Amino acid sequence: MSELLPCLYQRLTPPGVGGIHVFALTGCLVDAFLDSHFRGRRRKHGDIMFGRLVDGKDVIDEVIVHRRDARIDISIHGGIAVEKRVTDLLIAKGFQPGEIPEPGRRRALAPALFQEAEALLRAANSPHSVLFFLAALEGGIAREIAGWIETLSPGEAAHEARRVGVEAAIDSLLNRAPFGLSMSMPPRIVLTGAVNAGKSTLFNALLEKERAIVTDLAGTTRDVIESPLELDGFPFLIFDTAGIRETDDEVEKQGVSRARLAQSHAHLTITICAALDLLTGAVDTPEDAGDSYGLLVASKSDQLSSEQRVQLGSKFPMALSLSAQDGTGLEELRRRIVFSSPFAGPAVREFSCPFTLRQVELLQEAQSVLPHDPDVAAKALRQLLLG
Repeated sequence: MSELLPCLYQRLTPPGVGGIHVFALTGCLVDAFLDSHFRGRRRKHGDIMFGRLVDGKDVIDEVIVHRRDARIDISIHGGIAVEKRVTDLLIAKGFQPGEIPEPGRRRALAPALFQEAEALLRAANSPHSVLFFLAALEGGIAREIAGWIETLSPGEAAHEARRVGVEAAIDSLLNRAPFGLSMSMPPRIVLTGAVNAGKSTLFNALLEKERAIVTDLAGTTRDVIESPLELDGFPFLIFDTAGIRETDDEVEKQGVSRARLAQSHAHLTITICAALDLLTGAVDTPEDAGDSYGLLVASKSDQLSSEQRVQLGSKFPMALSLSAQDGTGLEELRRRIVFSSPFAGPAVREFSCPFTLRQVELLQEAQSVLPHDPDVAAKALRQLLLG
């Protein structure tokens, strides 16, 4: 049916925003465009392909291609220059900008859930979040929940046994909810510590760009600075905060207050202490530094002698020695951040997984009433799909 559709492209993500850009394509030129400009492989299951977008012998960028009925979505992981090059290529190949209607068949199954997935796909700024919401648009979670509703219908045989099966399935889905919610509400990583401990330097090193002002002057950061952060393809939010200390400066006091507020909402707090200060006891180590909600980083470790490094490791075995200047310890810190987040498991991207608070609340409602009122549980599940 694609030959009956106009050859259109639509940018689904805002132009020039973030590192992920998603384009929808439809029309009779789609297959020819893929044959000429896509080099990649199809996943074993589903309609997602991974590969590279090429223009002749030039590789434009690595891309994810998702086929949905009579259209495809192309996700590119690049900056504004790559985005413009893709746009120019589409126009050169005969595609015109326009509004592309959403596929009706899958949307009719779960319009509310699909609307949430589409909105979150437009806001996604990491490869795994793009793939996650594309997988949601394939309809796996919608079909699963629709199957539960059918199972709970009064006319079904072996009603009690099937109800127990649905109850177990809902429980399994809720156990995976932290993974999905982290895709839509990225984990918050807060850098905290004493003044001049190297928080802003580490903030910039993790982002791989100059986002925060770095000077030798203690107390340079007076407010909380927030930025999206991608680690191993997963989305995070990272916060650089004012150094914690007693001060008479009213502006700095507000910065310290906001820093403490940011910590109270953090998924993970990274406490940063200059390695030499930590070793000599010049700073107090927070009680929760290094526990399941916090990491302790000994910054500026390049300033220590070999003997001092051994002493530091013996005195603070949980501390990660790091130097943002030469990169020592950065990869290990990135690994620990991901490992401490819901992205470490038990879910993976291919599993059906709720991804908004609305979905989780309706699943919890269905779970709570299911043992004594399956009809009300089915109503909550319908509301999850239909809105």
